[in-house]
Amino acid sequence: MYKKVFIDSDVILDFIAERKPFVAAADQIFAMVDQAQLKAFSSTVVMSNIYYLLAHNFKIKNARSVIKTLSSKLKPLAITEQYLQSALDYKKIKDFEDAMQVFCALDAKVDCLITRNIKDYKNDLGLQVFTPDEFVAIHNLT
Repeated sequence: MYKKVFIDSDVILDFIAERKPFVAAADQIFAMVDQAQLKAFSSTVVMSNIYYLLAHNFKIKNARSVIKTLSSKLKPLAITEQYLQSALDYKKIKDFEDAMQVFCALDAKVDCLITRNIKDYKNDLGLQVFTPDEFVAIHNLT
C-alpha cells in the first residue's frame, strides 16, 4: 500500500471542480487524505496553476479560500533551483513542468505520483506513476 503520494494538478482539479467522470476516483483519494490514510503532497507551482485556473477559467470567486483549504489537506512543496536544473537536464520527460514535479516528488521520497497524464510522467528514475483509477483499484476502494 502506498502511504505518501504526490498529487498532480489534474487530479486536484477533478476533485475541486467535480469534473465528471473523473471526480469519483479523486474523491476517494481525498477521502483517504482526510482520514489520514494518505499523506499527500503537491507543489507550489501546482497550487499557483490551480489558483489561476479556478479564478480565470472556472470563474470561482473564492479561489484563494479554496487554495487555503487545499493546502491544509496536502503539503505544497517548493520547486527549487535544483529541481529546475534537473528538469532542464533530464530529456526523457518532454514537459518541463512535469519534469520539475518528478524531481520534487523524488526529493520528498513519495511512494508514487497520481495523475491522469501518465504518458508525460514516464521516467526511469524509480518514481511509480498511477492514474487515480489505478491508485483506487490498488487500494481496493472500487
